[in-house]
Amino acid sequence: MLESPHLGRYLLVRKIASGGMAEIFLSKLQGAEGFEKELVIKKILPQWGSDQDFITMLIDEAKIAVQLTHPNIIQVYELGREGETYYIAMEYLDGVDLRRLMQKAPKGGLPIGLAVRIVMEVLEALAYAHSKGDSHGGPLGIIHRDISPQNILVGFDGTVKLTDFGIAKAASRSHETATGFLKGKYAYMSPEQANQRPLDTRTDLFSLAVVFYELLTGEKLFFRGSDLDTLDAVRRGDYTLSLNPKIPDRLREILLKALVKEREGRFPDAGSFREEISQFAKRTRKLSTREQLGSFVSALFAEEKKSREVTGTFALPSLGRKSMKKPPRFISLKWFSAIGAGTAVIGLFLFVLKGRLEKTPPPMSAVVTAIPEGNPATPPPTQEPREKGRGYLSVQAIPWGAVLIDGKRTGETPIRRFSLSAGHHSVEVLHEPSGKKFFSRVSVALDREVVCLANFNDGKELRCGP
Repeated sequence: MLESPHLGRYLLVRKIASGGMAEIFLSKLQGAEGFEKELVIKKILPQWGSDQDFITMLIDEAKIAVQLTHPNIIQVYELGREGETYYIAMEYLDGVDLRRLMQKAPKGGLPIGLAVRIVMEVLEALAYAHSKGDSHGGPLGIIHRDISPQNILVGFDGTVKLTDFGIAKAASRSHETATGFLKGKYAYMSPEQANQRPLDTRTDLFSLAVVFYELLTGEKLFFRGSDLDTLDAVRRGDYTLSLNPKIPDRLREILLKALVKEREGRFPDAGSFREEISQFAKRTRKLSTREQLGSFVSALFAEEKKSREVTGTFALPSLGRKSMKKPPRFISLKWFSAIGAGTAVIGLFLFVLKGRLEKTPPPMSAVVTAIPEGNPATPPPTQEPREKGRGYLSVQAIPWGAVLIDGKRTGETPIRRFSLSAGHHSVEVLHEPSGKKFFSRVSVALDREVVCLANFNDGKELRCGP
């Protein structure tokens, strides 16, 4: 039961899930003469609502987000406040996100024409947002910062929309972060983002190129066996494009240019990136229509759609055991794809790492999709045996550092899964050339891992989290 069925002028119909930053509700805006509009409400959790740094940035970014009106961008309607509770009202789309689409798609990636269609639509959204100006004609300087499969929606009618502009930057600027925010997102960062350098719009183009490659091949370009290894690979720009004969030489050249480690060598803007793909599509006739894309997605999820038509129900996707109080169940609601949840927030590069990528389903994503959990296209790595009665500590540093655990020098970063007795321990990371050092106390639980990151370039502390 909801404590109150209303939040501001919205009727909260049903709680869908909880994430690290918010609770998500399917909601209605009701008006005169029986008028109703269905949408999604993201209700900010109390611990974030009491963080003034976060709220200040959230308000600033939401003011920008509501100005973005484009057919390829999910609309943010408003940022509201009811008492001490902040909430965001957003559009919903009847469709799926790319992560779920790739899980359902045949091995080897999507047909080239469909992949090209999706990426060109996202580039339309980025070209619009990146060039968006203020009322005086000056640039707003909008950067998405979290281009990843979870943040790209495809409707059953073939509509493609990008989600979560302008929200997560608030969380990335806050002095604290919630555990698991970047779970599954390291593999889509640009090298400059992974190295915590100042960003410009070209970071989004790099991330989209990573997604493009995955759509074409079904392979994750930077994914390694652990978060730390993935992060290391992204920081170094360490990747090898598959010799998949499916990818034409010209398309491979476009990908290579978009994936140059140093951003000066990439496409300068979304428009030029899109133009190169468009020219390729015209010459090769490799561009599916929106109707073809919609038919493809609808066919993949035909069973679920049929169930909805017959019973009026849908199954919630798996959001991780901690995200829901009860297991997913069939409920009598329309299919939806909702914007927002705290854990898939854009622009976060406060690296609180946890476990292995895709070891469990990711926390509540930026798009909640009405699809039962499917088998991943790529199976998760085999879990390493854990030593009974102990926990583990991993440490990373930018650029590097010597690590002392409980006062004893353990080695230099990266330290991976160092076995420790359960309990409290001290961690110190020292960058000997500069003399900088960071210190923290951590609590290691039985059979669990704590990961710490020290950024000696511009950080001020050692950040650790489970």
